[in-house]
Amino acid sequence: MPPAPMPKPPVYGGVPVPHPDARPPYAPSAQPTRRRHRPLWLWLIVVAIVIATVIGVVFAVNAMKERSQWEEAIAVSTTEKCLAKELVARYSGITNIGFRGYSYNGMTGATSYYASINGVGTTWRVSGKPGESCSIASFAMDIENLQDSNNGWLAGNRQSGVRLRDKRLDPGKVSLRGVKVTYSLDKRA
Repeated sequence: MPPAPMPKPPVYGGVPVPHPDARPPYAPSAQPTRRRHRPLWLWLIVVAIVIATVIGVVFAVNAMKERSQWEEAIAVSTTEKCLAKELVARYSGITNIGFRGYSYNGMTGATSYYASINGVGTTWRVSGKPGESCSIASFAMDIENLQDSNNGWLAGNRQSGVRLRDKRLDPGKVSLRGVKVTYSLDKRA
């Protein structure tokens, strides 16, 4: 006797309905698939390369930052030495110059150097970034006595003993011997 023919699946609205015992196409097969695992040593190498790269970048950025600060420190001390000679060339009676710091203004393109000359506080503005120039653009100070200031005393303070010279000396030939100069970066060290 021949086997019974398979019944045709019922069709509802033109879509065949699968047999209840049939395995759906998305269901996993009865045979487990072999998954290929990457060896652990390969993952460790990748992690080590990533860590080494991150550490290298951190060291490189830090070294660039330190070099930039070092270059700026040299530029500032060079400008302060030049300003000290310029002050001695312009004024007589200077025995003590103490630089207290500086600030750069990107809007005006000038650097302000804060100093105390024989105890009189002054601010000297120099054109450009620190170290670019030593030409004094302007200076500011609190004037104690306008009459004494007009007579050439620094900030109108006769007690400072600092007076404008009748004839300005050549700053290139001025010596700072006898003048105690404290640079702003000396205090930070």
